[in-house]
Amino acid sequence: MRRGMTPPALVKFMLEQGPSRNTNLMEWDKLWAYNKDVIDATAARYTAIVTETAAKLIIDNGPEAIRAETHPLHPKHEALGSKAVL
Repeated sequence: MRRGMTPPALVKFMLEQGPSRNTNLMEWDKLWAYNKDVIDATAARYTAIVTETAAKLIIDNGPEAIRAETHPLHPKHEALGSKAVL
């Protein structure tokens, strides 16, 4: 819900109701589900750690160099790019 409402989701919701003048009761959850379908294809997945609530971890006998792997920003849409994961 914090991502905002997209026009294609609103159009799909209105077309689902149809042009009838009769009262048509639809759940708000359906509108947010349409919005999620529209946003999901273009939204990248990021990971964030809040400094104030982060826990410090000390590892003995670990590797000397930090190794980073690359992962796609979206598991199904690799065209969005990739991110480095430590």
